[in-house]
Amino acid sequence: MEQEQRTDQAWNSLNGGKYSDAAAFFEDAMRWSEANYGLENEDTLHLRDNLGKCLQELENFKEAKDLSQETLRARERLQGSDNPDTIKTRHALAVNLSRLGRYKDSIELHRLNMLYQEKSASQNYLGMLETRQCLESDLYSIGEPQEALMLDEGTQRLRELVRDITLANQNDPNQGDPMAIVAGADGWAMLCPEEMEAWRKKLTKWAEEREKLLRTNQEEGKTRKEERPERMTEGGQKKKAGEGEKYKTRDGRNKNPGLGRSSSVPPAQKYHQHAPPLFDVQRESGNKSLQRLADGWFLNLERYTERLVASYRKSPYDKVRIAILDTGIEKSSRATTPDEIRSHGNRIKAGKSFVANEPAWNQDSNGHGTHAAGLLLRVARGADIYIARILRGNEKTINTENVVEALKCCIDEWNVDIISMSFGYEKEQPEIEKQLKRADNHNILVFAAASNDGASKPINIAWPARATNVMCVNSATGEGNNSGFNPPMDPKKWNFAMLGEEVNSTWPLQLIKEAEREENGGTKRKSGTSFATPIAAATAALVLEFARQPPLSNNPKVAEYLKKFSGMQEVFMLMSERKEGKFYYVYPWKLLNSTFGKGTSRGIGRADHNDANDRYSARGMVESSILNMVAKNVQIF
Repeated sequence: MEQEQRTDQAWNSLNGGKYSDAAAFFEDAMRWSEANYGLENEDTLHLRDNLGKCLQELENFKEAKDLSQETLRARERLQGSDNPDTIKTRHALAVNLSRLGRYKDSIELHRLNMLYQEKSASQNYLGMLETRQCLESDLYSIGEPQEALMLDEGTQRLRELVRDITLANQNDPNQGDPMAIVAGADGWAMLCPEEMEAWRKKLTKWAEEREKLLRTNQEEGKTRKEERPERMTEGGQKKKAGEGEKYKTRDGRNKNPGLGRSSSVPPAQKYHQHAPPLFDVQRESGNKSLQRLADGWFLNLERYTERLVASYRKSPYDKVRIAILDTGIEKSSRATTPDEIRSHGNRIKAGKSFVANEPAWNQDSNGHGTHAAGLLLRVARGADIYIARILRGNEKTINTENVVEALKCCIDEWNVDIISMSFGYEKEQPEIEKQLKRADNHNILVFAAASNDGASKPINIAWPARATNVMCVNSATGEGNNSGFNPPMDPKKWNFAMLGEEVNSTWPLQLIKEAEREENGGTKRKSGTSFATPIAAATAALVLEFARQPPLSNNPKVAEYLKKFSGMQEVFMLMSERKEGKFYYVYPWKLLNSTFGKGTSRGIGRADHNDANDRYSARGMVESSILNMVAKNVQIF
């Protein structure tokens, strides 16, 4: 039988609802295509996807899952992770995993799809909505209806947009249900508003029950693990926890409802400090979705911000100097130094230990300082780094004299532009405060971690983060959602949040299991305001570096203003958007973007950023934005 005949029969059977016959024909066509063209062939991959659809309809989810998994790996190798066809295959795999009860695995895939769909220049609104709907279903199934409800507000606008587009494209608007969202030509299935409203009411009711249970537990002072309320089928039988709800679409088939853009931020109770003065999280969530979002943050930084700033890096100008006060950095020997530190070690210009009986600044027995320093190197690639070791990492508090002497060195000896401090105290420290005032008088920008105590302490924001003229840094996920361990906002400050969850950076090799060293090259994921702080400090360095490049360098008043606390705050406002809890989430490419002014979305531009003329035009627009901001406060012309 000719291949064309096989595929025609397969499609005729599929369109006629004969899924068993369709599966047999698609399998024959797929085997022939694999034998003649190989697995990584576009026709073969499409046939595999269509066979997977048939297996889904036959409820053979295990076989469909295995097929989709192999197809996804092939598509990612051949077409990339963000290709529209790859996204569809990933969606199919997620649906199969959900039907098999593997809701958490399904959630990770849906969140990854959302990340790529929202970055796409030609957005598929039907696909975006379907992804969000399925995600809500999975969130419901693992006991997170409140999160799904919170996300519904953002999805409502997308649902209305899809409905309007559907109505506009209907050949005969008087036929059928005018309010229904029909299936798209690409096979993404939609739900009508009546179904969505019924689903939302169900979620609301269960969420209210869950909140009531939580309040009861808190009032009684109980700390027992939350039990998910039992749900009842229409027949009155109890459903098992984790068993997803199903309902029928207009064609009678069972579909999973859902929607939502989410951030599974672990509650503050799951976190605790392993050393009180350092604001990192000891127990990591291991959340794969948050890890992908964090990695995506650095990808955007590389793709948009770094391209903009690096294009003029060969011009002669003074490099930005950043000092970090922490546990030191591990670069004492090849056997212990992480690959990234070894590769960029020439940018570490000086270091000094202020810890008694610990003369080596280039040793780190804790890892905290190495991780933070690695972030400075990764984000601010044109900056020089200075290391001040002020503690070992296992102390219950930090010797204030160490900090005082380190600050003096930063101001008087190293002449730095920026200081990063990922530690804090409950009470003000007068001697340190004197040095912070000196730093401010020298126009040195100081960044400090807010703390990870949530609302558990009488004074929530640590000192010096709450000090005057110190930039207090909170943590956020890679998509800008507030971290559960952040303290409450300070109403007297602009409350900035920077990426601080599941951040991958350098780690001393002697602190990594030998089996993992070759795989990760000396990196580890960490969370906390500790790691949001060096990212914020390095972002400020990118701003200063851009201002020192021509043509802004021709107006020295611009760079002078940006080195002031108030000036950098205003730039951070230009690079931020107001997120939940009223934190200002900072993402550098909102301003420093090689595609600036070209229809960007959340600072993400089109894919044609490689064109030199476009980058030149973008630089001009970024320069104008900064000049306009500075001109409101300083006479610059």
